[in-house]
Amino acid sequence: MPDRVLAEGSGAVWTIQIQGKSPPVIRSTSSMFNYSGGMGARMTKSGPSATCYPTGVAAVPIRSAGSIDANPVHKKELREGSGGAGASFGGDGQVIQWRMRTKSDWLLNAVASRISLAPEGLGGGKPRRGRPFSINGKNASEARKIVMKPDDEVTLETPGGGGYGVPNS
Repeated sequence: MPDRVLAEGSGAVWTIQIQGKSPPVIRSTSSMFNYSGGMGARMTKSGPSATCYPTGVAAVPIRSAGSIDANPVHKKELREGSGGAGASFGGDGQVIQWRMRTKSDWLLNAVASRISLAPEGLGGGKPRRGRPFSINGKNASEARKIVMKPDDEVTLETPGGGGYGVPNS
């Protein structure tokens, strides 16, 4: 049934939780965000980019998140070319970068997937691996609460999906 299957996708949704205090009124904040990578390619179609499959969870629009929370997003864009090569390409992952608007330490709990084990291609399609999330440019792919400093910047780079079929040369 090759016309009914997908190459592997980016796996579980990346879940990010932040906790801290935000000025100008010192109030506590706790927010959770979900981000996704690319879906695997199909026999006749490339995989959709930045799509939460199979969960169907939609990401909070960055304008909404930035206006109601202390979490302004500086960058949110597709990771062009991060999907696996094939006759049909895997969907691209995305880059999300932010720093929390605070004057005190805050907590980050990031659960990332498909960092070291790439979503596999199918039928000769190629895999494409994600990258660890980083804090201030240094890899930090630990699934635990991390104490952050006020100016720390977090960058997520979700993986692309696997390609389907032998890539055209």
